[in-house]
Parts: sequence; structure tokens; C-alpha cells
Amino acid sequence: MRSFFLLGSVVTGGILFSQAPLQKQLWENAAKNNQILNDGVSVEVDGVCKFSDDSVQCWKPNGSNNKPLTDKLRAVINAPVPGKYFAFQTAYGKKYRCLFYRVSILNSNGFDQGHPNQRTDNSQSFKENWSFYASEFEIFRQELNGTQTTLKYIPGFFNLETKEFPFRYQFNSTSLESVVIPIKLGQFEVDGNTYEITSIADHQTGAPLSKNTYLRNFGVKTVPAKTDITIRQISISQPASTVVVDLATANGKAINLVDENDEPITIGQLDDWNRSNSKLDSNSKAGKIPFHEPGIGSIPAISSVQPGTQIVWTFAVDRAKCERLLLTPSREHSYLFENIRLDPK
Repeated sequence: MRSFFLLGSVVTGGILFSQAPLQKQLWENAAKNNQILNDGVSVEVDGVCKFSDDSVQCWKPNGSNNKPLTDKLRAVINAPVPGKYFAFQTAYGKKYRCLFYRVSILNSNGFDQGHPNQRTDNSQSFKENWSFYASEFEIFRQELNGTQTTLKYIPGFFNLETKEFPFRYQFNSTSLESVVIPIKLGQFEVDGNTYEITSIADHQTGAPLSKNTYLRNFGVKTVPAKTDITIRQISISQPASTVVVDLATANGKAINLVDENDEPITIGQLDDWNRSNSKLDSNSKAGKIPFHEPGIGSIPAISSVQPGTQIVWTFAVDRAKCERLLLTPSREHSYLFENIRLDPK
């Protein structure tokens, strides 16, 4: 048995905000009998638990008593593991609950195990939801007849009046074919969805970056935002599709690094530079690196159900040198466990 323990914190004051659960999305599948099976991986919600200084109480998703889970947790908590203990969070005027679920990988370790994905509707600093810190924790793991089963839990804070709250679990498929397109005004298609490039423009100095753009500083150099590409959605046949967007070379490969003239470089060229500057310490080397990342864009699934939505990508490459895009789609497999009770009957 291998145990991991959550070290908690106390949250007080007026920073906790009301948060309604996001409703079932078009691409989400409803779990049946609190269990899902996806490509050899089974996920089952065991129940919900609450803790006090000296006790634990667990119930099934429908609120009925769950003595096996209660007994299991008591045994784990009371196990004599030196230096280990359970410490749970608390928040004044809020419910703190832990949802326990088991992931079983059937006859293979090669499957995507998936992960919780607790979407919410707003950007408040606190969201009434499973996973205050967007984390999951392992209680125990066992193997039997080629099947590996792991019991995990995910914590959450909820308003006192909230009676039920859903739980989401997601798998990704990354085996979809990439597409290379020229950067020009007009329509393009990826994974059955149609979009249109409506604008290719110089980035305005000081303008904010779109949430669909990722620009990372390389060393201590500031990455310059230079080119904005705006697209809009025309038609959506695969609302669960997400797309990673890279600038591409003439042979359709992603451009990972560019030099100070915005020309693509290879990892080999970076290695050569590192070798020639091997005597510099890391801080000095970072200040002298003549390369930077060009930026990465995305098309998120969560916005792909509303044709007409606009998305802006910002790249750290001069507009005249932005010639092609490499579009790499994956398809989200999302499941919704509904009507999970936060209190026992």
C-alpha cells in the first residue's frame, strides 16, 4: 500500500464567492451508475466524505451510507506510517468535502488514465467546485489479475446551501492528423470544423494578449509580440475538438525557436550555441541567448460550440515571416457524473 497525504490550509475572510456548476455541454457524456469506461480505463465514483478532528463519515453518490469507504479511510488514516498524517482544509461558512473515485487500468499500462476537469463559469478567485487547488491525491494502489486500481480523492469547497454538485472526468485523443495551411485571409478546415482567417495585422504595442496565445520568455529576454492573426468559427461538427497552433516551416514542421531576425533555428543550432557558451553561468547565458520561442496558439473546445466566436493568436515573429500554420487537433472525451450529494441522507 502506498499513501499520499494532503497538507491543508485555513481559508477565512470574505474571499469566497458563489459559483454555479457549469451545465452539461454538448460533447459531454453522462456517466451511468456513477461509472465510465473509456478505451480500457474504468473510472468509478465511490462516494463523498467529510472529516472532523477525530472522525470520518462517507456516503455513496446518492447520499446513502458507505461503510466500506469509511472503514477503508479509517484504516489508512490510522496506519502507522512515520511522519505521515492527514491534514484537511477548512473554510469559514463553507462545506469542505472530498470526492473519492477509483481508476482501473484494464490489462495494460499504456492507456491514457484521464484526469478530473472541473470547468466553471466565471473567473472569481474562488470557485465553488471540486478541487480548490485543481489537484487530485492518491490513497492506495493495487494490482490484481493484470488490472491496476488506484483510489484517489479530489477536495472541494461548497456553499452551505448547495446539496449536489457534478464531477467531470476527461480523456484526450492525440492520434488525429495535423493540417498545414498558408497564412492568408480565407477559410480553412481542421477536424471537421470550419474557420476563417479574418485579419493578419501587426500587434499594437501595449495591447493585451489573447487568452488563446502562449508566449514564453526564453531566459531573461522579453519576447516581443509582433503579429496578430484573428479567426472566426464558421461551422462546428466536432465541438469536443481542441487544436494547438504553431508557426510552420516550408516542410510542415513546427517552428520551436527563431533567431533575432525571426528566422527558424533547429535544436542542433541551439546545442551548438550552448556548447560555444558553456563557460557562461546560467544567468549570463540567459541574458545573451539570441533565440526566442515564436508563440503557440490554440482553439479551445469549450468555445467551439458557438459559430461566430472570434479567436486571436499573437506570435513573436514579424508579419512578413508568418507564412504557414501547423494545426494539431485532439479530441476531448469528457464525462459528467451528475447528482452527487454533498451530505448524507
